[in-house]
Amino acid sequence: MALDAWQSFNDRISWDGTVHVACEPMATPLEPAAFTRLQELDAGVLATLVMLGERGSSEPADDETAAAITRVDAKLNVLLEMFNRHLLGHLQLPPRRTVRFNARGVLIEDWAPAGPNAALMVRMHFDGCLGMPLELPGRVAAAPAGSGGFITFEKLDEDIRQSIEHLVFRQHRRQLAETKREAKTPRP
Repeated sequence: MALDAWQSFNDRISWDGTVHVACEPMATPLEPAAFTRLQELDAGVLATLVMLGERGSSEPADDETAAAITRVDAKLNVLLEMFNRHLLGHLQLPPRRTVRFNARGVLIEDWAPAGPNAALMVRMHFDGCLGMPLELPGRVAAAPAGSGGFITFEKLDEDIRQSIEHLVFRQHRRQLAETKREAKTPRP
């Protein structure tokens, strides 16, 4: 079963990057109401991350609209930066680590899990919204030696899984576009 979880995770594209991440033991499963609330918050975090990643990717209809969108985008950037700076003064963020994650689980490099099959709450603070972590319940699972700690996500709502897959796909697409752009740029 554990190898199946790893294979299922490894066969899918993943979001690769560094985030502030913490894994806290869960002694008991979440109550249904708390789990529902957590899923609602996660849906908001995922929607925010997708929206922030898509800024500037669509072409406006005319110059006036383009100018208005550019002004709003600039104002949002300033507000987000002010908010993040304010939070950094008051927020104790966990260490930044390299992760690979998708709708099946998360692999955290240079991290050793507490024990096999331990129930954990994974909290990932993305740069776009440091104050609101993506919180996903999971369980420690086996991974190849030396790869880091692997946690499979448990009982995620299908909408949350789809939102994670959408976020992962968008990042993958941006990385491919960046690679193509770099390949076309002549080197001095």
